[in-house]
Amino acid sequence: MSNEEVGESGIIVFDPPLWKQRRALVNDTLRKERVTSAIDFGCGEGQILSLLTYPYDEYPITRLAGVDIDEEALNIARERCQPDELDINISPLTVDIYQGSIDVADKRLMGYEAVICMEVIEHVDPPVLDKFFDVVLGTYKPRILIVSTPNAEFNVYFPQLKYGTPEAKFRIDDHRFEWTRKEFADWCNAGALKYNYSVNFTGVGVLPYCDPAVGTSTQIAIFRDLSPTSKSINSTFGTYKHLEQIVHPHLDEPMKSNAEILDKIHYFMKYIINPIGGKGSNEAIISGVNENGVNEDGVNENGVITYIDNATDGMSTINSARNNTTHVNFSSSHQPKVVKLDDLWNIQEIWLLCRKKNKLREVLLSSPSEFSFLNDDSVLVYKEYPPDEVEEEEEYVPYSETASSPWNGDTKDVYSVDYDGNDENIDSNDGCEWKHFSIEESADIGWD
Repeated sequence: MSNEEVGESGIIVFDPPLWKQRRALVNDTLRKERVTSAIDFGCGEGQILSLLTYPYDEYPITRLAGVDIDEEALNIARERCQPDELDINISPLTVDIYQGSIDVADKRLMGYEAVICMEVIEHVDPPVLDKFFDVVLGTYKPRILIVSTPNAEFNVYFPQLKYGTPEAKFRIDDHRFEWTRKEFADWCNAGALKYNYSVNFTGVGVLPYCDPAVGTSTQIAIFRDLSPTSKSINSTFGTYKHLEQIVHPHLDEPMKSNAEILDKIHYFMKYIINPIGGKGSNEAIISGVNENGVNEDGVNENGVITYIDNATDGMSTINSARNNTTHVNFSSSHQPKVVKLDDLWNIQEIWLLCRKKNKLREVLLSSPSEFSFLNDDSVLVYKEYPPDEVEEEEEYVPYSETASSPWNGDTKDVYSVDYDGNDENIDSNDGCEWKHFSIEESADIGWD
């Protein structure tokens, strides 16, 4: 390990930070599993819980519960999970905050599809931890359980921990233990076998120079119920202290007609095509052509756009119907414009009207004389939107500037780990750069 790889403080950091990589994996996994309700066991100050309140495009979460023993931390979680005054969900969402221990089950938490327990078990005393699987898998019986804990073997890359020596320390003083991958696997496999769950292992947090045999900094187990129709084995319940139920506002109006949504699309499209004080999406850029002379937007070097005919079966045939195409030449009196679909989707009013991105696609395809698709992400716009129709005082505000999310104030642009859905395979180093900072320069230091 060279001096260039470790700062003066000897502290290694990950970019994105490990906490962000862990949350991204949780978020991605729940979305892929189409989970609509989840418990965050050991939720602390609500960092993950508040992330999950952010509205999903498909299969939105409608019920969340946070459980922790620390009431002071839970009060922060209550604040974090409050809806922003500008936020509105497309589906109902309630967040219940409970004070309780992971060795006790509360009947009110039965029926949730997923349980999350991230960086918690290493803080728990053995007598309490011994009851973890009895409560979570034996009583609550979620469809999916995600558990993470530090990988002790990775501590070799943290010099200040003196791993493998008599003076070895834990990453955090409050840790009761830090397990090797075998110790974690043995514990997980015993719980999975007892309650008929499968378990797969993955992790996040790597360094460019680290030995793959050491594993990742954070080890993660994902359990799935192998007998989802069977009843819970255990039925012993206690009672948590219910601190608050937070109800998020949601859209309960009936869906508008395609014609009404189209009217609103036309209103916003004139500002996308002709933005005030800036360059709009007023042409298809002909660059980066492939060996066939066609770039990623389907535009060839002669200015001819190739796109899917609207007579085909909408977006479902885009990838399979490449031979069923129509050609529009740029030499016509009016040149079609290329607009990114997300430029429309990220406008809050459009998002609320359509509720799902596939609905937006459907509405656009319902007007073939005005819109078509170049690919999944780009819209070909035939309708003219003269610049003189744009009124400066009516400039629209995109959703991304009006709504907030738990990701450092960002909205749609949430960091996501490359995760292929096979829990054993995760490229957690993709987009992650190893850096070093002083403590004063960054709060996202080290293994946290």
